[in-house]
Amino acid sequence: MRGKDVPFIEFSYTHKDGTSRWAEAHVSIMRENGKLTGIQAVLRDITDRKESEQVLKESQMKLKEYSDHLEELVEEKTKELKEAERMAAMGEIAAMVGHDLRNPLTGIAGAVYYLKTKLGPNMDENLMKMLELAERNVAYSDKIINDLLDYSRKIYLEKTETTPQSIMREILSSIQISKKIQVKDRTQPEPMITIDTQKMKRVFTNIITNAIDAMPEGGKLTITSQELKDKVEFTFTDTGEGIPDEIKEKIWTPLFTTKAKGMGLGLAICKRMVEAHDGSISVESTVGKGTTFTITIPLK
Repeated sequence: MRGKDVPFIEFSYTHKDGTSRWAEAHVSIMRENGKLTGIQAVLRDITDRKESEQVLKESQMKLKEYSDHLEELVEEKTKELKEAERMAAMGEIAAMVGHDLRNPLTGIAGAVYYLKTKLGPNMDENLMKMLELAERNVAYSDKIINDLLDYSRKIYLEKTETTPQSIMREILSSIQISKKIQVKDRTQPEPMITIDTQKMKRVFTNIITNAIDAMPEGGKLTITSQELKDKVEFTFTDTGEGIPDEIKEKIWTPLFTTKAKGMGLGLAICKRMVEAHDGSISVESTVGKGTTFTITIPLK
């Protein structure tokens, strides 16, 4: 009405059959002898075009999502490949170290056995203590070799049926626990779970041993289990020293340890064994209050 040109206008409207459609309007001014005499609007149905644009837009979004996902996938596979290469290299080193160390360890163990057998009851008490110390250190060195080999090799599962309560009672009966530590076993006799019992015993034993080590002045360890749909969840809660945040993220890293003795492979191996069962392991901790490890594994 002010005599200015109007650009194309797009708008949606409801057709008489109830469907929603799109139209494009081009409005022009009608003049006669310089005077405004009317306005002419030409409307065109552009529903097909708008729908095509929407399809194109959605396709572009899907393409972008796929592209982003592809980048993530490539990055993930590259990481897996590097990890596989690292594991293979570690496996070769572990095999060489294990072979080179086991020969002298076997020799030391044989020499200790010979001395104990030869000297028998006439052995001096201090000499007996020294020989026992040598035996313990040979066994500890052998454990380090086994840990290196276990971490670097592929995990194969030999599954059998058991219950949370049954496997936990076996473990607790085999661990020496200080009288200062109170252990509450609240695992349940159900459900039946299909797992590699030897490997999961090793996982649980490691968690329990770490909890005991975290309570040098005594404390309480509570072990529970509960069924969650098609999974079972184990929790190990201690009242120990707790784990600082800066260390908590590193505890799953192989060769990381805060202990005076140890290779730092215990929790790394536990994580691999749990994940081999398609399970998960996590930790929550507060310094000065305690730590809770949670392990979730499928029933089958």
